[in-house]
Amino acid sequence: MSISIRPKAELTIAGHSQDDQTFEYWVTGSNDYAEIMLTLEISLDQRFNFFHVLRKIDLKQQAKGIWIATASYVRPKPGDPEYAQTQNFPPIHFELSGVQQHLTQSLQTISSHGVSGADPPPNYQGAVNVSDKKVEGYDFDFPEFTWTEKYFLKKDVAFSIAYVKAMRKAFNRLNKKKWRDFDAKSVRFKGATGGSSDKFPDYAEITFKFESAEALKNQSYGAITGVDKGPFELIWIVYDATEDTAAKKMIKTPKYVYVERIFEQIEFSTLRMPL
Repeated sequence: MSISIRPKAELTIAGHSQDDQTFEYWVTGSNDYAEIMLTLEISLDQRFNFFHVLRKIDLKQQAKGIWIATASYVRPKPGDPEYAQTQNFPPIHFELSGVQQHLTQSLQTISSHGVSGADPPPNYQGAVNVSDKKVEGYDFDFPEFTWTEKYFLKKDVAFSIAYVKAMRKAFNRLNKKKWRDFDAKSVRFKGATGGSSDKFPDYAEITFKFESAEALKNQSYGAITGVDKGPFELIWIVYDATEDTAAKKMIKTPKYVYVERIFEQIEFSTLRMPL
């Protein structure tokens, strides 16, 4: 049976907006205190209303397999590592470069030329570097935007087995839902580096690495139209021998277009990033 966490009441601000906030949750699915606590540390949001951070979780068992968890959210004070994270953007570094992919189709055949008096050049419908046996294609650099973000996370969370497993599971996955202003499946988590913080002994510094790309919409491949491709999906084409009656030649043209999903998806909230 999997562990289930649900609020006892609606998660809204109580009292003044600057006050610390406390929320209670029903937790079911296990009798193991350590397992429940690690699941709570991974599952509960690190931020409430952005400015409050999760500081403490109290856990009490009510019956077999039934627990009440009380999560306390506080407003960080100057000098706390979370304070800078609620006041400013985290340290970010980015790079715009190119990632090489092999393509077999051009966007458009602008012109074709042949020997004067001979049959007209065959119409390959956008296929590039075509021989009698196959379509050779060409290498193309697609834009690749990558960036890193550094955050502080409590040591007992950052170095827990549950968080290590969550990070490992998230590696090379795409955002399952819309994340920040990015559409679903348009950001890939490329891993992270981290360790103990020299400035804040109770915290770990973790640098997360991401990559973003764009989708292709309503693409045409020869006579095949209306093809959509997600940012991290793979496209490949099957070519068939057809007759070009004007050129009096058997040529290879696109017959089938396949779009493949090659990356798994995951909720980025498991990374425990503040934003």
